[in-house]
Amino acid sequence: MSVPSNAGSIRIHRDIAAWFTRIVVQPLSRLLRRIVRRVFHRNPAAVAFWVAESPVVFAAMATLSELRVFDVLKNGPQAAGDLARRVRADEDALARLLRAVSAVGLLNRRRDGCYALNPVARQFCSDSPNPVGAWSELILQILPLLSRLPAAVRAGEPLMKHATGGTCWDYLATVPRGTELHDRAMNAWTEAVVDAIAKRCPLAQARTVVDVGGGRGALLAALLRSAPHLHGTVCDREHTREEALQRFQRQGVQDRATHTVGNFFEAVPAGADVYTLKHVLHDWDDDHVLQILRVIRRAIPPQGRLLIIEGAADHDLLPGASVRAVWDLTQWIATWGKERTLAEFQALLAAAGFRLDGVRVTPTYDALVIEAVPV
Repeated sequence: MSVPSNAGSIRIHRDIAAWFTRIVVQPLSRLLRRIVRRVFHRNPAAVAFWVAESPVVFAAMATLSELRVFDVLKNGPQAAGDLARRVRADEDALARLLRAVSAVGLLNRRRDGCYALNPVARQFCSDSPNPVGAWSELILQILPLLSRLPAAVRAGEPLMKHATGGTCWDYLATVPRGTELHDRAMNAWTEAVVDAIAKRCPLAQARTVVDVGGGRGALLAALLRSAPHLHGTVCDREHTREEALQRFQRQGVQDRATHTVGNFFEAVPAGADVYTLKHVLHDWDDDHVLQILRVIRRAIPPQGRLLIIEGAADHDLLPGASVRAVWDLTQWIATWGKERTLAEFQALLAAAGFRLDGVRVTPTYDALVIEAVPV
């Protein structure tokens, strides 16, 4: 693991998942990168072509997802005409999309001309545990802004801030289903990993927890299921309240879970033993991160703990450098934030009155549990 040289007594908790990642996943990833690079180097013109055309292929997959074509195909192979009638689309236009994505292996086209799901296309179904369908539909809403990327790079500002003057949430509120798509994608991704994350959170000595920016309560519910002695609250926007309370009811933790409407730039419930922040800080620039951390610092008791659940740009047990670099660019384009190194987390925590106290590895592809204590 890559740890800042001035990190002090950071404790690194390694488990079977970390061992498996280091011994199996990383060597396979390196082998795959070597194979891909060899192909790229031998076919530079073909690679350049596909890079130039990739937005078209992406837009086709996102459109098929929005039209619910992949959901319809769960019932079995269908011809383009039948699909067009089912999703209320023009047959000729839809057939062009289907041919294109099938040609590059993202959907199967059978000898009889019917289309069928393959393992990649199944990931775009609305009930997939990997919500790439909702995510691609969300990114499709942001594509018009990409023409401003050269100007944003020259100005040194995140694209969303440079192009709109607002946050991604401000922008998504102006486009059809923007907020819904964002929340659906984030909720599904959270659902897929919260149980694994909850098992790595140190909660044995805690009695109360506040999940700051916890949305519809997926993480809090997982924490309470993993620690039956725990009580907690989600602190987030008004529109997340009803679904959070419904989730608590479904998952049998309603007697120990509440939802508090709040703004984490202003105040959070005070006095809890543990505060959690899952994939919140990477959405914001350093000034806003400091504001969030200082709000929590005012609320946390002297013996409390802050758990930041995010990836670290320099952590060697997470996916390879290429994945981290692309995700960092995605954050810079779509939000005001970025992926941070452990040294950057340490500096921000220190400026807000915390000390970085430990790092726990989780068996997820992009989440560490970064522990901090007030000083």
